[in-house]
Amino acid sequence: MSTNLHDNTVSAGYWQDAKGALIPDAMVTPIDKERDALVKAIVARARPLA
Repeated sequence: MSTNLHDNTVSAGYWQDAKGALIPDAMVTPIDKERDALVKAIVARARPLA
């Protein structure tokens, strides 16, 4: 069992990179946005199986 000890909220208009830095939405490439959406969709489908 895993517990999340971090607050994962990010201000509107920003994305958080792997190091925790906030990146303005305009600087995030379209392919990175697609990758993010894909990972979130896969995780959403996998969670009920755990």
